[in-house]
Amino acid sequence: MERQRQFAADASHDLRTPIAAMRAEVEDAMLASPEDTMNRTGRAVLSSLDRLEAIVSDLLTIAKMDAGTPAKNDPVNLAELASKECRMHHHTTKRLRCRLEPDVVVLGDRQRLGRLLTNLIDNADRHAESTITVTVQHAEPHDPGFPYGVAVLEVIDDGPGIEPDKRE
Repeated sequence: MERQRQFAADASHDLRTPIAAMRAEVEDAMLASPEDTMNRTGRAVLSSLDRLEAIVSDLLTIAKMDAGTPAKNDPVNLAELASKECRMHHHTTKRLRCRLEPDVVVLGDRQRLGRLLTNLIDNADRHAESTITVTVQHAEPHDPGFPYGVAVLEVIDDGPGIEPDKRE
């Protein structure tokens, strides 16, 4: 297990350099060529590079989590994070609605929360029939253990759902 964790960490770290080099080459080519075709191609490649960078980052995050690296506990604006994730998922074939109440702040690890949201949206994209809705909002706490309020993050799709006998 330790060798696998180390491999994932090393591979994700080593992949960052060629991805950055490819990004620089594509951006330079787009600046040098004002042609619409080149810019369309460049935007498509940059979008794929964004996705590849996210996967590499996820590999590194997973390796750190598996190694027991403690999570950060910093203030994270959940609405801003969800907005970024919604923009990154523009490639979805489904209608993506983002209903984000501003200034919903939670304590957590930005990378891990981003990974969670990415997984939820990707899962919804696989199972939705036509629409995915991402909602971030404040909620009234029903527990005195939450004196500063409660944040609610929902990713809902209009797919068939999980059969009741498989929900456990």
